[in-house]
Amino acid sequence: MNKTLLISVCLLSITTAVTVDRSVRCDCSELDQNGCGKALSWCIWNTNDKECEEWDLECEDFSTSASCDVVSGCKWQDSLCKEWDPECKDLTTSADCKKASDCYWNKNNACASFSKCDDYAEDNCPYSKECTVSSGSCVAVTYVTCSSQQSGTCSGYQSNTQYCALDNSNSCKAVSYSGSCSDYNDFTNICNQTDGCFHEGQTCRQRKCADQNTSNECRRISLGDKKYQLCFWKDNNACVDATDTSGLTEETCYSSTYYNYKWESGKCVECEDLVDVDSDSNGLIIGAFVLLSLFA
Repeated sequence: MNKTLLISVCLLSITTAVTVDRSVRCDCSELDQNGCGKALSWCIWNTNDKECEEWDLECEDFSTSASCDVVSGCKWQDSLCKEWDPECKDLTTSADCKKASDCYWNKNNACASFSKCDDYAEDNCPYSKECTVSSGSCVAVTYVTCSSQQSGTCSGYQSNTQYCALDNSNSCKAVSYSGSCSDYNDFTNICNQTDGCFHEGQTCRQRKCADQNTSNECRRISLGDKKYQLCFWKDNNACVDATDTSGLTEETCYSSTYYNYKWESGKCVECEDLVDVDSDSNGLIIGAFVLLSLFA
């Protein structure tokens, strides 16, 4: 009986660390006016009904060119914000061209579909098309065999998912862009620069709260797959696993938990209804202009 109780207590202590998920957020309907104001990327306060709502704005809802033109699919024309679905050739500036899908600004100062790497200047080099900048020019990536290179010339790419880097023994090896921590056992610097990883002894392992050395670093650690564990800075200058959210304030509750928690009755509490975060980048842009566009 005592052994069973001990095991239960141990399991409980393992699972009490607070974790949050960056792919979800509090449903707007759960937020008060202050919380709603912190969630302008997705929510807007209804002054008539005194409640926080999901905003669903159309191009016609924007009343200024500043707010209209930053939104994908909208363009300010004839003093109105109108829906716009342009082809590459319709875009006349590099900035507009970069916002469009599968459009690239070439050396002829024209927006068009991708042709070849040589057709683009250094500052418009399309890396997504396996182009890279070399000696000030945009050129096609040439793949190399990392292990055949000497330490003094270790550079380049072995594939579109691997690049060359020096390991701890100063040998040139291929490194994956999206590997797990254990893939960086032989690469101390790369391990410590990778989100959620920490090099200790001969091993690159998952980072722990205890690995954070300052109060600024002691906020949260990545667990992978957009999951994070919260950390807490103790008075004895130690970073430990956060077992609750009592260390968060009204100002830090929402953002520190990646919008999984809200401030309610003087406490940071988990939202009952979590919804998927909209992947549309317009939300982050529009939020800054919502009030301006509605009240201009």
